[in-house]
Amino acid sequence: MVSGENLRRGAEAVAGTLIHEAAHARNLAADVRDTDVNGRHNRKFKVRAEEMGLTVEAHRTLGWTLTELSAEGRKSWRAMIRRIEKGLARSASAPDPLAGILTGLGVGTLAPVGPTTGPTPVKAPPKRTGNRNLLKAVCGCDEPHSIRLSRSVLETCRPTCQVCEQAFEVA
Repeated sequence: MVSGENLRRGAEAVAGTLIHEAAHARNLAADVRDTDVNGRHNRKFKVRAEEMGLTVEAHRTLGWTLTELSAEGRKSWRAMIRRIEKGLARSASAPDPLAGILTGLGVGTLAPVGPTTGPTPVKAPPKRTGNRNLLKAVCGCDEPHSIRLSRSVLETCRPTCQVCEQAFEVA
């Protein structure tokens, strides 16, 4: 999966992840099962991934899943790696489109994308305040259905039972 954490590892690691997933996709298209029912990568995955420019090592519990670009793979995929590097550099220097929204939520700004020397501290979201207990409301059926909702939802939306067609009332 390509995530923010993966992007911070740099262009070669991102390319390696994309090729890893592409190896699965090619096996899927060829009707080759490259994992067992528990998701452990088998030798069929290893063979395909190595064909595509990865080195593959076994993980003690996940099978042949530890992959990275081989020297040959770095050569073969250098255009893609350069494109990813450019994208990471551009996104790191671009203004954060969520900065105003996140600041308003008390979260701060997003960490820059690209290789880092250490973990980026993440500011915790603000503590929630107020009553988070939901009301129990029931309908008028002989065996009433119950729902849980806030008072404001109950008063604003006035949910109705689809069986007895009566409004739900606080139990």
